[in-house]
Amino acid sequence: MFRGTLTKRDDGNLPPPAHGAISAARLTRLVLLKGPSQKSGALVYAKAEFQSPGGSVKDRLAAAAANLAGPGGLAEGTSGSTGISLAMACASANVPCHVFLPDDAAAEKHALLRALGANVVALKPVAITHPDHYVNAARRRCTLAANNDDKPIFVDQFETTLNYRTHERITAPELAKQLEQLGHPYGVPHAFVCGCGTGGTMAGMSRYFKRRAAAARVPPPLCVVADPQGSALVNLVRRGVLYGDNDAEGRRVKHPVDTVVEGVGIGRLTANFAKRSSCVTEAVRVTDREAADAAHRLLVSDGLLIGSSSAVNVAAAEVVASRLAEQARLANAPTPVVVTILCDHGARHLSKFQCATYMSKIGLPSAGAR
Repeated sequence: MFRGTLTKRDDGNLPPPAHGAISAARLTRLVLLKGPSQKSGALVYAKAEFQSPGGSVKDRLAAAAANLAGPGGLAEGTSGSTGISLAMACASANVPCHVFLPDDAAAEKHALLRALGANVVALKPVAITHPDHYVNAARRRCTLAANNDDKPIFVDQFETTLNYRTHERITAPELAKQLEQLGHPYGVPHAFVCGCGTGGTMAGMSRYFKRRAAAARVPPPLCVVADPQGSALVNLVRRGVLYGDNDAEGRRVKHPVDTVVEGVGIGRLTANFAKRSSCVTEAVRVTDREAADAAHRLLVSDGLLIGSSSAVNVAAAEVVASRLAEQARLANAPTPVVVTILCDHGARHLSKFQCATYMSKIGLPSAGAR
């Protein structure tokens, strides 16, 4: 029952050939995760977004943003994955790509960006309110060009509505169809679990599934934010107040909590997350240790080497799946279906999250083999 399986594709409905690698950023597989399913008693699926050409869920936005690029190309502030996807898109369009990212992002991301021809600017990590935060630096780059031909378009992944609309229009319907093909009625899961950086994936998916459930006259899915340590979204979802762990009374510090997780977690409300549907009612806090343990378990059970944001998603999905499975058992109800996102592969984290030596130095267990 819990063997890792991939969704089948109808040979009569294969996608047309893609024009440029980044335009193939769709139709990623839906994987039944054997380990989390056995552990929880639910059916835990993951959409394998790391299979996209750029290696992450950020290919979705990059494919849409590529249509905006002029002669000056694109610019973005990113922790890495969005920049890699945009660099691929710009390389295909033969326009410049300017990527601003923290200098402590995994070395693999820096190397990939440069190999793809991006103009890389690495900056010290600072608060978003600081003018030298990587997002603010990217925005500033787009205003300093001498003429319009040299001026790149600022993608602004955190605030552009193109982000959540791409997932609402493409990613979510794709997932629903895959669930239907697997025999799950109406293509609506019992729960959708996902971490939020920009909030675009959660907003788009939750909006689509709420609308689809209403049309099918079935309950909407429980949409749960998987939040790493130090992020403020868990408190926003639970209490309606945006504050991080160190902003609580008596615990305020100068710098935010450090975390090994890259790509998810944030201390402010983005325009994308503000568009989430009312289905987003719960959040699960995931510590660095819990993320590392979840990644290790998935390697052992399913042979998947995942990145840190994927690990946060899997850890939270296991918590939600276990609770829903117990409720279903007590109510003699069908086995619940829980879906999450494998947004990045562990190969991009070999110098940090997937490096046993690095993890040991910061007091954490290996996220890979032990």
